[in-house]
Amino acid sequence: MSEIIEKELSYLVMQAAFEVHSHLGPGFPEVLYEEAMVRELTERNF
Repeated sequence: MSEIIEKELSYLVMQAAFEVHSHLGPGFPEVLYEEAMVRELTERNF
């Protein structure tokens, strides 16, 4: 298993991913999750 280099950044990105998934749920096309992640990360000033 490789070591996570940017632990804090990884944690923040995972928080955004969990937020997106909790709002959308499963079963949507990947492009929809991608757009939602872009919006979520933008809102979080990434």
